[in-house]
Amino acid sequence: MKRYKIKFITFFKNLILLLRPHLVFGFIQHLFLTISNTIQLSRWISAQSNNKLLINDFFDWKRDHYKRYGLYQSVLNILNEEKAAFNYLEFGVCRGESFKWWLENTKNSEHLMVGFDTFEGLPENWGVFKKGDMNAEIPLIEDPRGRFVKGLFQDTLPSFLKEGYLTNDKKLIVHLDADLFTSTLYVLTTLAPYLKKGDIFETKEGTYIVFIGNNHVWFHVSKKMYDLLKELKGREVTIVGGADGECLEDVVTTAESLGVKIKRDYKYIWTATSCPIK
Repeated sequence: MKRYKIKFITFFKNLILLLRPHLVFGFIQHLFLTISNTIQLSRWISAQSNNKLLINDFFDWKRDHYKRYGLYQSVLNILNEEKAAFNYLEFGVCRGESFKWWLENTKNSEHLMVGFDTFEGLPENWGVFKKGDMNAEIPLIEDPRGRFVKGLFQDTLPSFLKEGYLTNDKKLIVHLDADLFTSTLYVLTTLAPYLKKGDIFETKEGTYIVFIGNNHVWFHVSKKMYDLLKELKGREVTIVGGADGECLEDVVTTAESLGVKIKRDYKYIWTATSCPIK
């Protein structure tokens, strides 16, 4: 049956290509692409409805960009930034409103904050925006902890990494606001070797995720779990149950990144090859 399905799909694709539909429907290609992407976004949002995020203010007709500061503050609340310095990298600075917020709302003199942008606008057309839109002057800042790097990410990020700023033990916060998928993907793949367990990634969608480094790679933290771990900060907690190196590792890494002292009771922890519970 599967073979016949493949043959039918192949025939149908060949028929469409033979008819050259772009000649008639090419002008609505972007409309269909927008509809497809919006459906995927809707599906993702629905999947989060029962999994409360660090911040979830869906739905609001008004696009209030100032709400992002609530997200930033929530991230700061779990970092204990006055005692533990972090590296903050922002990709897509524009006028520097977010970047300045981080400078103005943090106190540790050891923080390193670097903003990357062309400051010449978008490098290519994006939706209703044209190449060169959203250009801005390099923001003026007096805080010695912050600096800006001008240019395309692929031209500036490699040389920045060679300077060795990310080879320390500081937490890494990455703010991705580049708009373009290709630019964002480049940053993620380039920074991958520098990620450490417990590193925080912040996205425009208001998602807070923890880098785990196992086969799951990332772990989305629910609001309920976040509140519980925050209450347990500084306390010793014994973990029982879960698969060692997988789901258990997700929880342990997240808890430790929030300051919880974890002990493992291997009488109740299983692995891929053994299970202590009979």
